[in-house]
Amino acid sequence: DRWTRLEEQDDNDEWLHAVLLALPAGFAGSLSTVSSMVKEIVSLAEGNPGSMRSITYAFTTFISALAIGLVIYSVVVRID
Repeated sequence: DRWTRLEEQDDNDEWLHAVLLALPAGFAGSLSTVSSMVKEIVSLAEGNPGSMRSITYAFTTFISALAIGLVIYSVVVRID
């Protein structure tokens, strides 16, 4: 069995094992981060009815995260 013979792994198997261990932690972490952000947006919207603060905050947060992710991704792809 591939997973029980740890002493016979090559580099690709080590990366695969690390990725498979990291996926659940990353997924759980993203859920808590999203729920916190949604709570902040709702709090801003309820605390400032009729204001654009919550929409501005959400839009700025999403665009910033996408831009940072794109920069990191493009650097990693360019290096390979």
